[in-house]
Amino acid sequence: MRWFFLFLPVFLFSCESENESYGDGFDFDDATSNLNNFVKNWNVNQLKEANEELASAEPGSLAAKDAVKKVARFERRIALGDYFSFKTPADLPSSLQWKNGLDEPEDSDPAAKKGGVFRYFVSSFPPTLRPFGPASNSGMRGELYDDVQLGLVALNRLNSSVVPATAKEWAHGPNKRTWYFRLHEDAAYSDDVEVKARDFALSACLRMSDYGDSPFYKQYLREEIAQITIYDEHTLSVS
Repeated sequence: MRWFFLFLPVFLFSCESENESYGDGFDFDDATSNLNNFVKNWNVNQLKEANEELASAEPGSLAAKDAVKKVARFERRIALGDYFSFKTPADLPSSLQWKNGLDEPEDSDPAAKKGGVFRYFVSSFPPTLRPFGPASNSGMRGELYDDVQLGLVALNRLNSSVVPATAKEWAHGPNKRTWYFRLHEDAAYSDDVEVKARDFALSACLRMSDYGDSPFYKQYLREEIAQITIYDEHTLSVS
């Protein structure tokens, strides 16, 4: 069973520079380094534009207030450092209060049979098995991805509370902008390969890459996620 990020609602910005390439070839270390530079340059350009908007806006106007917020946003993002960051457990905030959602009610019928095999048929073969990129948003995406993938966390269907998925615990950072996750040690793909924190960075990296050919994800992840940090094989954070 494959997993996926549980993202916030989408907020779109301009797509004027979406054809910009950040590098050739795909290797995880090289790709994260190139993407770090790509996002850094974008942040710097956005900060420059925000300062220009602030300088041209009438003092005290709504445009000036919006520009101030925009300047603060990109100064904050630049101060975070690399988009893909690699640290150690010693770098985790000591004040984190971890939650596991195990006190939430069961949101399925207790009489429902668990486990087993569900067999299904489709009238035609899907255009692609890729979960992103060209032709991936087809009428088959529910059966292929949405109904079988697990994110870091999920929502209880009874009360919309947060419950575990691939992450067994989560915590809200002291800056109120970062979420920390600890993965289940026994989380695995359908081929029994262990799910690791690095995989989530790789997932974002693939979707932002030119090889992914997915302008939506390239834009969304760049603009709505400020940083992904890996602390060890089972711990990561998203800002």
